[in-house]
Amino acid sequence: MDCEGNCGGTNIPDVCNVCNGPGIVAGTAEYDICGVCNGPGVSPGRCDCYNNELDCEGVCGGNAYVDECGVCNGSGPAPYCDC
Repeated sequence: MDCEGNCGGTNIPDVCNVCNGPGIVAGTAEYDICGVCNGPGVSPGRCDCYNNELDCEGVCGGNAYVDECGVCNGSGPAPYCDC
């Protein structure tokens, strides 16, 4: 049986264990940090495999933002005042 269950078939798993996959059998393919065979890993400018970015506090996927006064997680200008 081959990896697709065909009696006498010739399909074999590639290096990433995908039956008849695009990877070369006994090749040098590897899983990236995101678990993708021969994948690109974390995208440039992102902090994880889900394309999240660092917020202004350095938290990956966080919701802190720079207010209009340029302060991370600031409350903005006081009423009737500017920054």
